[in-house]
Amino acid sequence: MRTAAIATLSAALLCGVAQADDNPGAFWSVAAQPAAAAPAWTPPNGCDLWLGFNADQASPTDLSGSGVVTTRRAAPTWNASGYYTMTNNTRFTCTNILNSVTALTVSVWVNVSPATQYDFPWYAASGYWLDFDPAGTLNYGLRTDLGTVVYLTTSAFATGVWQNVVCTWCGTNGGDSKSRIYVNGVIKGTSGAINNAGKTATSTGTQFGGLDLSAAYSLDGSIDSVMVWQQELSSNQVNQLWSDGNAGLYGPNAPGGLEGSGL
Repeated sequence: MRTAAIATLSAALLCGVAQADDNPGAFWSVAAQPAAAAPAWTPPNGCDLWLGFNADQASPTDLSGSGVVTTRRAAPTWNASGYYTMTNNTRFTCTNILNSVTALTVSVWVNVSPATQYDFPWYAASGYWLDFDPAGTLNYGLRTDLGTVVYLTTSAFATGVWQNVVCTWCGTNGGDSKSRIYVNGVIKGTSGAINNAGKTATSTGTQFGGLDLSAAYSLDGSIDSVMVWQQELSSNQVNQLWSDGNAGLYGPNAPGGLEGSGL
């Protein structure tokens, strides 16, 4: 009798139910444990600014937690998939997060149309910028404190598709002091040593998706997942940025366009 009862209880548990001791006619269910929530994706080494554009906001939320205040200028078009499409004279401006830095990394996802002018995915008044020119190439520029401009130029840059562009400078605190540009995790150019890049900015701060010098310099296309570090990321970390974004852990391929949510 006891053996039969144990067998019955074991079978019931295997089926997900068991008979309640105080009520022979009642059963209680053995609920499955909920799956652990996926951890939120975080950028490598943290970051100093992260604009995910999860909502249409006059002051887009800084997902890095650094509290950098960014202001939307004019009226770019927000897409519910979590990115902005820029038009003439639209841009985002923040305090100059790249002022007086000793190293840097800037990562953006862009989907560009053929340029008729020089379009700027980002520009820092301290002397760093990325532009897309009518010849169909990307140009990463650094202005030294002596006024010299050091350019890295890529081969033809595809239009009409989302791509991740990362610009770095090793800086002056060790390393080789070189600048680098990557497209989709692959290095496309490396400069010689630059020991005196940047200058003290006195005006427009850092801008994304356009440049206030002319409406024509606005990005002709869409922008998402702007990230800034005041340090250089390694080539492995840059490649991880691309592969994670391509897999939809963040960026334009993230489910519902949400970033930093773990969804």
